[in-house]
Amino acid sequence: QKGYELEKKNAEKQKLEEQWEPEEHKRNLEIVPDEEDDVFVNVAPLSSKPPTIVDYKIYKKGKKEHF
Repeated sequence: QKGYELEKKNAEKQKLEEQWEPEEHKRNLEIVPDEEDDVFVNVAPLSSKPPTIVDYKIYKKGKKEHF
């Protein structure tokens, strides 16, 4: 039973290989450039951004006010 299945698979594989003709596929092959995948992201390095003050408190140090 297994020998028959193996022979059947080999026959199917050989049939597929005979049907596949690389020259025919090369004629039908067309290279299409894909230029729509370009992604541009405008970013600034973290070191160049000013610090964001979320919560601040005004306090006096001597005669000057600081926050």
